[in-house]
Amino acid sequence: MFEFIDITNNKINIDKRNTAFSQFRRIFGKVPPHLELVGNINPELLSDFLKYNMGLLKNKKFHRDYFIFIRLHTALKQNYEYCIDFNSSLLMEAGYDKYLIEKLDDIDNFPVDDSLKLLAKKSYKAIFDSVEFGETDLQELYDSGWEIAEIYQVIDHIGLLEKNRRIIKAFLKSTG
Repeated sequence: MFEFIDITNNKINIDKRNTAFSQFRRIFGKVPPHLELVGNINPELLSDFLKYNMGLLKNKKFHRDYFIFIRLHTALKQNYEYCIDFNSSLLMEAGYDKYLIEKLDDIDNFPVDDSLKLLAKKSYKAIFDSVEFGETDLQELYDSGWEIAEIYQVIDHIGLLEKNRRIIKAFLKSTG
């Protein structure tokens, strides 16, 4: 289990925070603890994060749950307990079974077509093995029908998840 450090001395606009939380609940049903922390630190960041995630759904080439698969895959690989619980529950509510959800630590188990799996694999390579990522990888994605803006969008999302993980970790209480 995880617990965040006390930030109650933070001076925020409570109305903006409550509005951001309401928007998030309306779309996702709840605000997970790590995003509650964000909203309590800076409500505008939470609103921006929500808008960003909604923008990901505009491109119909992406499966409707693709970015949830991406977030859960990242959470499972990096052991982000707070993110595993939230994204697993979103997928359960969408009708996916627990057996599939537990296997999403492997991109090959994503219930999407091969071009989306390739895009995920290459995007993870761009973030976690960027020295090895290059023109050959991009060409392979182009050959699979992806445009640079779509490739960038997935790489950016994975990079954002990694950035957020590091920031959230800074606010976790020490367990040792």
